Amino acid sequence: MSQSLLVQAEDGSLETTDGATLHFSVERFRSVICDAGACFLCGAAASSRDFNDEHIFPRWLLEDLGLFNTKITLPNGTLMRYGQYVIPCCQQCNSRLGAEVEGPVSQILRGGFSAVKTHIEEQGPSLLYTWLSLIYLKTHLKDRDLR
Repeated sequence: MSQSLLVQAEDGSLETTDGATLHFSVERFRSVICDAGACFLCGAAASSRDFNDEHIFPRWLLEDLGLFNTKITLPNGTLMRYGQYVIPCCQQCNSRLGAEVEGPVSQILRGGFSAVKTHIEEQGPSLLYTWLSLIYLKTHLKDRDLR
């Protein structure tokens, strides 16, 4: 079995020698993810894998707060149900996101302030920061489509 190496592409993206993009240059992110509608996490084209919808605000959060069928007013004035506020994501990345980020964050937040405090004291803020950053990214990718 050969080991994959890290290389820098001409556009500044970082890739493995087996073809996975680990860091998207601004140009590649714009062309592949924003313009072509690829998976916002791995950059896979919709024609290359099975895709499903990733909720911008996680389904568990919307259900816990009773917001799933409530409407949100988007920056362009569009009304949309929170449950329909989604972006495309390949099933592989969506499953991984659920297992590595959404599941653990839901357990922490459902535990209330003391669980959040304990998590940050024991493991640091990076998981919660990652989760909030993903919501920010997904929001802006969706809003770009709804100008």
